[in-house]
Amino acid sequence: MRLFLALWPDDNVRLALAAQRLEIARVTGGRPTMPVTMHMTLVFAGNVPSSRLLEFKLASAQVRARPFTYVIDTAGCFDSAGVAWLASATPPKELFDLQSTLYHTIANADFDVDARRFRPHITVTRHIENSFAQHAINPTHWKIDQFSLIQAIQDGPSVRYETLGTWPLTG
Repeated sequence: MRLFLALWPDDNVRLALAAQRLEIARVTGGRPTMPVTMHMTLVFAGNVPSSRLLEFKLASAQVRARPFTYVIDTAGCFDSAGVAWLASATPPKELFDLQSTLYHTIANADFDVDARRFRPHITVTRHIENSFAQHAINPTHWKIDQFSLIQAIQDGPSVRYETLGTWPLTG
C-alpha cells in the first residue's frame, strides 16, 4: 500500500484552487490536476505492508495539534519535477509543527518516511512546458482542522486516492 498523510481542502477551498489551476495550466502548457485530487502531502511513507495498516493508523491517531488557518497566496513551479503549485508566502508555524510531529511519530513507529525537507504546497498542474516566476495570487483562506491517511492507488495511467482515516486537530 502506498500511504501518505495529507491535508485535504474543503469544497470551498477546492473551488478557489480549481479556478487558479486552469489559468496556470494555460500559462504553462501543462495538465491541470483534477480538483478532487488536490491536497498537501505532510508525510510520505511509500510502500507499507497491508498487515501494518492498523499500526500506522494507531500511530497517526496519537498526534495532537491545534487547528490553524493556511493562506494560499503564492503560485510557483518546481522545474525539476515539471509541476506548478500553490502555497503560502508565509506558512504558519502550526503547519510545520504538525508536519514535524507526524513525521517523527510515524518514523518512531518504525515506518520508512521520505526524509526530504518539507516544502508545503498543493500541486495544481503537471507536465508543465513553460515555467514562470513565483508570484502573488488572490489569497484563499483554508481552515485546517484535520489530517488524513491516504492510499495512492495506480489506476491505469493515473492515480486515485482513497482516504483510510481522518483525525481532527483539537489541540
